[in-house]
Amino acid sequence: MNKRGRNSGFTLVELIIVIVILGILAAYVTSRLSSLDSSARRSVMSTLYSSVKSASSGVHGQAVVTNVAGLESNEVYFENKGVTVKFGYATPDQAGIVAALDDSSIGDGSDIAYSAEGKTITFKHRTARNGDKCKVTYTYEGTATSYPVIDMDVENCD
Repeated sequence: MNKRGRNSGFTLVELIIVIVILGILAAYVTSRLSSLDSSARRSVMSTLYSSVKSASSGVHGQAVVTNVAGLESNEVYFENKGVTVKFGYATPDQAGIVAALDDSSIGDGSDIAYSAEGKTITFKHRTARNGDKCKVTYTYEGTATSYPVIDMDVENCD
């Protein structure tokens, strides 16, 4: 009796099953990584929110200490930078709250863009698909009886 040698290797069905399993795993990993990007953007915006609050408080404290909090318009030095203030609070523009923040974390060459319009400055994450749902806003009326309102919206930082 002659034994026929068996060819070793995989059948077409086995190869297709392996390819399908790899495709499912790749889809799962891709969705997890996408979720991490969104989470990272939320973390960046949360950190920025805290930085804006701290800078606003620090500038106001400096204005009180240097006796300019009651003046309509002035400049205080906060962390060795001139910051424009109105009634002791940073103005919502580049010379105000933006100057009080770390320059390298916002603006050109960073993930955070800002735009000032009227009494509000808005910081948005550049890589978020929906920037209106991934932002920090600083609003200040600039009157003797008002104070800044700082809001964060990270509902959809995809």
